[in-house]
Amino acid sequence: MFFTIPCLFIFSQNFFSALLVFILIGVNLALMLIHQYEFSAKEAAKNAFGKLALTIPISVLLVLFIPKLPAFWQLPGPNSAKTGLSENVDPFEISKLSESNELVFRAIFPKEQNIEGPFYWRALVHDEFDGTRWNMSSLQSVSANYQANDNTYSYTIIAEPSHLKWLYALDKMTTQQDLVATNVFGLPYRKRPVSSAFEYNVFDVVDTQDTSINRWQYEQNIQLPSGLNPQAKALAEKFDKKK
Repeated sequence: MFFTIPCLFIFSQNFFSALLVFILIGVNLALMLIHQYEFSAKEAAKNAFGKLALTIPISVLLVLFIPKLPAFWQLPGPNSAKTGLSENVDPFEISKLSESNELVFRAIFPKEQNIEGPFYWRALVHDEFDGTRWNMSSLQSVSANYQANDNTYSYTIIAEPSHLKWLYALDKMTTQQDLVATNVFGLPYRKRPVSSAFEYNVFDVVDTQDTSINRWQYEQNIQLPSGLNPQAKALAEKFDKKK
């Protein structure tokens, strides 16, 4: 139990997780005292949580004064030094990326549909600019309901592990799988990061040819950070007036 309880930090690292681990370890210690020394529940809890309380200042001192060393082991994660799926894109750092030919996903189309490429695959929408980088949209994980087209075509995607939630599709889509949701952009995403090969079915939706955007999308796309290059802003406003 002393090993399995802290394993929670692999999946969640926040104050509530730390509090839960602290309480569960205290309960585990108290149960051991009751079993081994026949303490009463009150005595065991007082002794166990009293000893644990002493570890808090020691832990704080270790965090503050012990230098941070590289991890001896770590979970596999996305490599930011390679090309691929990224939640933040800095145009000036693209040249520093190394190309990768690792498999990302497979797409399986039914033979009777006779669908031919080239294909434009979508996964992430970057619509927030902070002056340096394009950041993933805050609406990327906001779910929406789409209706499948009566004459819809379908296909299957087998996504390789990316340790991110974002999946791939052609244009707007919907799915009938519980683990997959569709966001406001018509893109699929998984409720948990893809840590192993994952297969899901995709269905085309109604009005996929409608290229107009809503008012809130327009307002989102024209937002700029304050203090941006005034000359570039003036030039953009000049071009806008000429329309």
